[in-house]
Amino acid sequence: MTFAVVDIETNGDRPRAGGIAEIAVRITDGSTVLDRREWLIRPELPVPPFITNLTGIDNDMLRHAPAFSEVAEEVINMLQGHVFIAHNAAFDHTHLKSAFASCGFLFKTRTLCTVRLARRCWPGLKSYSLGNLCAAKGISIQNRHRAGGDADATVLLFHKLVEALGMDALLAGTAKKNKVSLPAGLDIEDIPETTGVYQFLNNTGKVLYVGKALNLRKRVLQHFYKGGGGQVLLQEVSAIKTIPCGNELMALITESAYIRQHWPPYNKADRFKAKPCSICCFSNQDGMPVLALTGQQGSNQSLLRFSTLAAARNALLQLLKTYAICKAYNHSSRAQCTQEDCYCHAVEDVKRNTHRQRMSALLESLAHPPVQYVLKGPGRSPDEYSCVWVEQSRILAYGYLSRKELPQPEQLEEELVTLEDHPSLRAIAMAFTTQAQMQAAPYELMPYPTN
Repeated sequence: MTFAVVDIETNGDRPRAGGIAEIAVRITDGSTVLDRREWLIRPELPVPPFITNLTGIDNDMLRHAPAFSEVAEEVINMLQGHVFIAHNAAFDHTHLKSAFASCGFLFKTRTLCTVRLARRCWPGLKSYSLGNLCAAKGISIQNRHRAGGDADATVLLFHKLVEALGMDALLAGTAKKNKVSLPAGLDIEDIPETTGVYQFLNNTGKVLYVGKALNLRKRVLQHFYKGGGGQVLLQEVSAIKTIPCGNELMALITESAYIRQHWPPYNKADRFKAKPCSICCFSNQDGMPVLALTGQQGSNQSLLRFSTLAAARNALLQLLKTYAICKAYNHSSRAQCTQEDCYCHAVEDVKRNTHRQRMSALLESLAHPPVQYVLKGPGRSPDEYSCVWVEQSRILAYGYLSRKELPQPEQLEEELVTLEDHPSLRAIAMAFTTQAQMQAAPYELMPYPTN
């Protein structure tokens, strides 16, 4: 038996052909690497700064690289016939499966995840990230966060897992599958593996439950796994309706709208609730600009607004990394700066000057959106894009427009579906406006169109 150890890097986009920026494959028999290949891929959308800061992959590197469709056959031929292995395999496998599907290839293979294997082999570790696992097991990672470097490290980690568990035990431990118990007469073959909203209906057509999913087919099946909490629905569900939405933003809006339209008995509450938190900037006692978290959404010093504290913390960390902001000037952390491990990598006499310059660049990139603006994202097909009309954190309308034309005021009023204001919709607008401001694919913030 042979294994294909895979690592991919993306531009932050959702799983599809246009989101992959780099692929590395290592073929192994469990102890020896038999073959190796790497591909740089030109994604459809630019690589955002935070991805470049993490991986070192920038748009200039990918400018003359092939599109995924140009190498898809070569890649799938290398993967076929081997067990698919990756660290957090669901991420890599989902991206590749979706990308292959968009090129007309069916990608089905047995999958193993080194994260799950490591949890079984070495229980009790504080972290099972690739970096921490390799450090714990004496594996040196060269070229971290590049597909080739991470694939090489994953191969060595997999070899250690084979040695520790034994091949038979390693494979036997992954053979268990969740059993699905579907209602009699219910056909799920036509449920797509795309982002969207699903509805469970009874025999009279009443909507029993509304849900949102990044992968509709996978999420619907999860409801009916034995022991998965879906057994109550087995007695009542007669039909399943799916609504492809193109992206997570549109799926969340659609889910919220349908819940308030049908009030399904198995939806206990609107899940997307606001717990306001902002990233703010102010000057410390030395007159240096610093970043901090605050719960005051209306503050004039707010740079970015979030629906949860966790989202705000993650975004703050990403900003510090992206703009190489010194830890000592981050008000939300008591971390001390040392030249070796701080994001700034600057000695003290240089740090103060560079900090102001970097903060200026950060603040400029986070200029507040206009009072009215449009959030643009992928559509349900390549010929359209999603359009969400926002005014002062309130979603006024949403829908899809043709890629052949930019939105016009009359289109927003006539072709989009209008929405009543609701706290859940404001929380959704808040979260995805922040993503667009940070240039996180696949969303784009556009000014409100004027004639």
